[in-house]
Amino acid sequence: MTLELGRREQLLTKTFDLSAVGMVTLNLKGKFLDANKSFCNTFGYTKKELLELTFLDITHPDDKNKGRQAIMDMIDGKINYFQAEKRYFAKNGKTVWAYISSTVIRDNNGTPLHFITQINDISQIKTSTKKIVNLLDTTENQNKRLLNFAHIVSHNLRSHFSNLNMLLDLAKIEIPESTDNEIYPLIKQAVDHLGETVDNLNEVASINTKKDIQLEPISLTNTFNNITNSIAAQIIASKAELSINLNDNLKVMAIPAYLDSIILNFLTNAIKYKKPNEVPKIDINAEITDHLVILKIRDYGMGIDLKKHGEKLFGMYKTFHKHEDSRGIGLFITKNQIEAIGGKVDVESEVNIGTTFTIELKKYEEN
Repeated sequence: MTLELGRREQLLTKTFDLSAVGMVTLNLKGKFLDANKSFCNTFGYTKKELLELTFLDITHPDDKNKGRQAIMDMIDGKINYFQAEKRYFAKNGKTVWAYISSTVIRDNNGTPLHFITQINDISQIKTSTKKIVNLLDTTENQNKRLLNFAHIVSHNLRSHFSNLNMLLDLAKIEIPESTDNEIYPLIKQAVDHLGETVDNLNEVASINTKKDIQLEPISLTNTFNNITNSIAAQIIASKAELSINLNDNLKVMAIPAYLDSIILNFLTNAIKYKKPNEVPKIDINAEITDHLVILKIRDYGMGIDLKKHGEKLFGMYKTFHKHEDSRGIGLFITKNQIEAIGGKVDVESEVNIGTTFTIELKKYEEN
């Protein structure tokens, strides 16, 4: 029996000494009784130096009351153990963040004898977390400044656009012959493009400044039916062939106006960028995975060279085909709208083969 107890004590001693985690024992007043190598390395003290100190001696002033109260509560039996994040001082004065787990050891009669405490150094985690928080704050502030800048620019441009438009209308009335000048339509076109730019800036700023966006369940089938009806003239004129394979009961969580805009842009692009002298063909399918609806819109048109344009595909004012109606804003706005409703978009494309847009949307789930 005595031999067995000796072996157990020896095993516990080895476990204590060789543990990679800092471990100490304290008397009921918090004075160090023992400390393992890991603890000594973390705090820079020798074991001999620690035996002259109490745990509170190396505790950050703002955390001392927390430590005192825990000691009293464990001695009184109010709590069996204590866990917390606390700050301590190493011998060199450096602050050490630690996660501690402390418990009181009692004899057979329940009388408290001493404390045993594990100390995990989490200083690096705290430093990394602080850097991430600071980076997020910086990014958020930069985004706010950029959006404010966009609002200011769009407001000022709107004023100039309105003035120019008014002057052109006035010239048309007061000097009718001015419209016969070949320069007049060029000026009018430039002013109209300025108006479109202002509208685009306003739309992008509006998407990115909306808070507490309320999503609602929307039928994908109904949305596609409404959009195809609204562009029926384009579909008929281009003789486009649409294959829509959707479950009639499938609903996604979105903002109706955003979803309409997203679908409209993908369908009209598929028609617009068809191969020359070919009928545009568009396949629409949806898959359900977990809490998502994976919508795929595939065309067999001109395609995009992703090696060349992939990184700027969803950029503002980026165009990849020579087309009179290309403005380079549609995909930028569409991506922002998809992300605003908690979705994602990806693309696969090959030149002269076609393009597939994959859109992840939140699935509507009835309670």
